[in-house]
Amino acid sequence: MANIRISDMLRDVIRSESEYKQLYNTLYKYISGGSRFFQGPALVTGLSDGARNVLCASLAAEEAFLTRGETKKTPLILVSDEKTAYSMRNKLSAFLENVYVFPARDFNFHNVGALSKEWEYERLKVLRALLAGECGAILAVPEAALSLLPPKAYLAKGSAMKIGDTAPVSELVKTLDSYGYVRVDTVEGAGQYSLRGDILDIFVPDNEYPLRLEFFGDELDAAGYFDTMTQRRTENVAELTITPVRETVIPPEKYALIEEKIDSLIASALRKKNQTLAEKLSAERIAFKNADFAAADKFLPYLYDEFATLFDYADGLCVVCDYPRVRDRLNSFLYQLHETLTDLAASGEMTIAGGVWCKGYEDLKYFLSKRPSVVTDPFTGTPDFEISGLFEFASRQTVSIESSADILCDDLAGYLKSGCRTVLCVRGKAHASELFDMLDEHGISAVISGGVNPAEISKNHVYILPKDDPADEYVGFELTRSEFAFLCESNSTQESSARAVKSNEKAKKSARKKILSYLELTEGDYVVHELHGVGQYMGIKTLTVAGVTRDYITIKYAGKDQLYVPCDGLDKVSKYSGKGDNVVLSKMGGSEWIKKKTRAKKAAKDMAKELIALYAERSRRPGYAFSPDNEWQREFEAGFEYEETDGQLQAVREIKKDMEKPCPMDRLLCGDVGFGKTEVALRAAFKAVMDGKQVAVLVPTTILAFQHFRTFCSRLHGFPLRIEMLSRYVTPKNAKLVLQKLENGEADIVVGTHKLLGKNVKFKDLGLLIVDEEQRFGVAHKERLKEMSKQVDVLTLTATPIPRTFNMALVGIRDMSVLEEAPIDRYPVQTYVLEYDRTILHEAIKKELRRGGQVFYLHNKVEDILTVAAHIREAVPEANVAVAHGQMDKEEISSIWYDMTEGKIDVLVCTTIIETGVDVPNANTLIIEDADRMGLAQLHQIRGRVGRSNRRAFAYLTYKPESMLNEIAQKRLVAIKEFTEFGSGFKIAMRDLEIRGAGNLLGAEQSGHMEAVGYDMFVRLLEQAVLEEKGEAVKEMPECAVDLGISAFIPERYIKRPSGRIEMYKRISEIKNKSDADDVADELRDRYGEIPKETKNLLAIASIRARASAIGLVRIEYKNGKLAVYPSVPPTKEQSIALAMKFPGKVLTSLGKNPCYNIKADSVDGIGKVLEEIFKIYSPNTSDSVV
Repeated sequence: MANIRISDMLRDVIRSESEYKQLYNTLYKYISGGSRFFQGPALVTGLSDGARNVLCASLAAEEAFLTRGETKKTPLILVSDEKTAYSMRNKLSAFLENVYVFPARDFNFHNVGALSKEWEYERLKVLRALLAGECGAILAVPEAALSLLPPKAYLAKGSAMKIGDTAPVSELVKTLDSYGYVRVDTVEGAGQYSLRGDILDIFVPDNEYPLRLEFFGDELDAAGYFDTMTQRRTENVAELTITPVRETVIPPEKYALIEEKIDSLIASALRKKNQTLAEKLSAERIAFKNADFAAADKFLPYLYDEFATLFDYADGLCVVCDYPRVRDRLNSFLYQLHETLTDLAASGEMTIAGGVWCKGYEDLKYFLSKRPSVVTDPFTGTPDFEISGLFEFASRQTVSIESSADILCDDLAGYLKSGCRTVLCVRGKAHASELFDMLDEHGISAVISGGVNPAEISKNHVYILPKDDPADEYVGFELTRSEFAFLCESNSTQESSARAVKSNEKAKKSARKKILSYLELTEGDYVVHELHGVGQYMGIKTLTVAGVTRDYITIKYAGKDQLYVPCDGLDKVSKYSGKGDNVVLSKMGGSEWIKKKTRAKKAAKDMAKELIALYAERSRRPGYAFSPDNEWQREFEAGFEYEETDGQLQAVREIKKDMEKPCPMDRLLCGDVGFGKTEVALRAAFKAVMDGKQVAVLVPTTILAFQHFRTFCSRLHGFPLRIEMLSRYVTPKNAKLVLQKLENGEADIVVGTHKLLGKNVKFKDLGLLIVDEEQRFGVAHKERLKEMSKQVDVLTLTATPIPRTFNMALVGIRDMSVLEEAPIDRYPVQTYVLEYDRTILHEAIKKELRRGGQVFYLHNKVEDILTVAAHIREAVPEANVAVAHGQMDKEEISSIWYDMTEGKIDVLVCTTIIETGVDVPNANTLIIEDADRMGLAQLHQIRGRVGRSNRRAFAYLTYKPESMLNEIAQKRLVAIKEFTEFGSGFKIAMRDLEIRGAGNLLGAEQSGHMEAVGYDMFVRLLEQAVLEEKGEAVKEMPECAVDLGISAFIPERYIKRPSGRIEMYKRISEIKNKSDADDVADELRDRYGEIPKETKNLLAIASIRARASAIGLVRIEYKNGKLAVYPSVPPTKEQSIALAMKFPGKVLTSLGKNPCYNIKADSVDGIGKVLEEIFKIYSPNTSDSVV
């Protein structure tokens, strides 16, 4: 029997139906009838969801509908909501390649400060894929298909270039501006560009990485991708294409028309004496003049002479699934759009006369009549349009394989008795074997096979087929006329429409958000100098002394003291990082800094000693060595519906390696909210249960226990694992039953609060303890934890990220896995930054409630939070509004969270308490008042509270009018706007999280020391203390001072931004050998172009200093034709002889308290050769050479 793919088998089955053959013939009339042929769509009824998916996939793959002449036609499938679109995308991907969802457009009629572009970029990406003929099928909701789109000619635009092409940079910049790119100093997010001399950086949203173009005059000399984190080039390219980044761009020929319309609105507002509106419209006019106009959608109908819709881009076969619901959704959207437009027109904010933003129902019927079209309806009703034929299939949904064994076996016995061909689809071979054994016990004949040809299926057996790919998704169905039944596992764990279809390629690194130190200094920042303490950075000064020019950073200390630090010595200076706002400046020459540093050093040493002792004790304890992964484990992990990050995979490997050792595991898993800790913990739990061990999951709150319990049940659905919960939500009677099951071994996994720590809790064979947020448990609980975990493996989860530097300091004394990167955005949050406007915000709440969702409204002042809630109740009377803040007791807050997760609350007015709340998948609108008062890190975490489901999420970050903002708030606002608009600024946000994470790990006492000396300094002291305790301390050599009497600095003409110069000075100060120097030189050339002579001198001096320090030289200076070299100890007899022989008559040696030898050197250029010989004499085995 020939093996074929399951998807091909299902296609063959549906195509063998007589109704399908008649349907195909009817649709084919469009092909034979020519361009003038009109015909109503074919109405198909009687399809279950599973049969409908196979029908769509089969029609979409029919060659006759895919090509017309030489043109490739793309099938378009309309559905009633985006959740269905993404779910069908997942199902159809088992049959077709390159299935896309075209997201609906959110028209923006307000000139907001900034808005996120992810959805716009996704729409543009899909449209360009359509133009390139790279789509297997497109799914969309009706308003996405019928909203106005730019003409094909606009989107077909793109500047294609290859190495050697001539393209004036000034013209290219004009093109980028016209395409909607924004000019910045450093490219960090999509839609940005940066010009530095002959180097142009551009981030085209379609690409994984931004591009760096290097010109020689007007000729493109080199090009390649670069990493936004390191700003280093990663890969060269020979060809590239720059495409537009805005969907709505006002053509230059329409400028006068739009200005005229805005002026007309302003005049109308002034006639009505509405000064507020006139000012608002005047601000829009200024934004329009400055090409910073966010409300271009207002004038969309007037921008182009001809418009398109998705039907023009995807011009192949069209299937409308569940036509009545699609029609109702379109009418509902058009009504809401009309209401919004009418209100705005009535208020004088826009004109709508003669304007159309979205085509209507009659247009949809016309579009369907011009192409092969099918509409499906679950019931045979009377359609309100002319149809070309009625095709009634006979299908129904089958039971899930995971139904009770009795129900499943009864159904299968019925199928066999009636002569029905029966196929069961399971996710893997292990499931197939288990199912085979179960059917055998019930007397049902079964065979395990690969894909089978439908014509060869015997009616005497049930066929069990493992999936061709674990990521494939199917829905079971029965075709009664064809006597065919297809049963599969429930998709309850795979219904997330936000699922990223698994690809074979690595997850895009450009989308990864790493936890990195943000070293950029701006004037006024606090810094720490190793010798002088905490000061304030006051900027860079270029000073020329005795004809030698160098850059210095100015540091202000207590009183009027100032320190000028040469920029090539920045390794002694780090940015001060701490939680406190009231930073005390150190006094130069005082003893206070030395005392603080000494206390911090002692604290670091004590901490290192304690951790090393704990690590040694744990290594001596006996434990259980878990078995290597089995087939079940591999199937479970393959069933994960998202692409794992590299960090998740690495953490899983580390945890499994620990679990397979004979000593107990004690590992800390760190990662921000949403970084995927739960999935890592689930895999560890599954591994433990596979060896017959029990798993306890301990969480600090009742509501978190409830959430984790639901997550574990959902993810482990379909596997024979028994999961229980023990918390306040469990009745005393049920709690008693759970305790019995734990003691008898009838429960595999238990999720619970501190109740799990009770003396009455006994496990039959506990193997793994997972602790979520250990720091939130009290001292007594921690003692009981220690007692429980003596001989079992322990995995502790924390939502506060631990910095890489801190992790490295603790290597070998603390087993720690760090998730440094967020998963690729599964469903981006559409974010707006705007002045507080109650009308817009109330409309946002109504919009969310209309689609059955919930809203978080963040007002961070407890004293008037009830007033805010009352205003919302008044404006949106249909909403059930509740309030939550930190001054409420735990039980009350827990109850509110429970009501939110159950959907009983529509709008939750709350403080920043939601940071540590639970997931509410149905809450997908977030409104934040006074967002400018919050740091980016906090905003990032709070924004993560929405966008966790299969629906599009919205975040409105509001601020008071600009005139009321102070300077700090304005700076924050600029950062928030950039963060929102370009998805950049993440490393700024993560800096705050690093400090908080380090503070949590250290505890209160050490955190105080960290505050005193700064984070970077404390980490350095801790790293040193750890090495000392382990007996691996490296003896520090004194740093060599080098003064060659030459100008050595980074000119402002080369790197304009002070922060950019500081960053490179920091890199240069860290040079340890020639390899480092070469690396920095490569980076400078890559990012800024050819290196000027002064900067080459700086690199040479850095290399000399590094090598001289390594061999014990403390000073080198060149003056009046003599090179003076000062070693830390007098030269040996052999070294003195070697020097005299190498430089006969040119060496003058001075031995005393400060030994020195002077060597004649004719010029600065000859110094390198002299030093090379000295280095060879002092360190004959090194191969490094002086730069």
